[in-house]
Amino acid sequence: MATIKLALDTRRAKKDGTFPLVFKLTIKRTQSIIPTGFSLKAQDFNSKSNQVRNNIQINEIVLKLESEYKQRLLMYLYKSKGTEDCKTAKKFILKKQVGEYSIYEFWNETIRDMMAASRHGGALNYKQSLSTISGNNAHVDHPKTV
Repeated sequence: MATIKLALDTRRAKKDGTFPLVFKLTIKRTQSIIPTGFSLKAQDFNSKSNQVRNNIQINEIVLKLESEYKQRLLMYLYKSKGTEDCKTAKKFILKKQVGEYSIYEFWNETIRDMMAASRHGGALNYKQSLSTISGNNAHVDHPKTV
């Protein structure tokens, strides 16, 4: 049996007192961790409902990820037919399949790269354009310069 479940990895505390939010992939009693990129305080995660408390945006993102990962896990199980392995399943789940790289993902990746390169003005322009194109009229925060 194979499962994928959202969990807070309390074994790995960060300096700020938060813990990584991860997916636990279990196949034939072997576990592997798939990071989500989010970190939370212990009181901000409800382990019974597997949801983040008081943060709808993170819940939406994680729900989409969980749906994609479960679909890819089912595809992997169908293709492997009895030779399932946790490591190869994780690689299969994380690997982008053909046609899964959207323009939205590309722009978000470009914005992250620009922010990392301290090109905050360009990143802000991309963020505003992306929010206009995607129909998301949410306020775009100005990056803080150090």
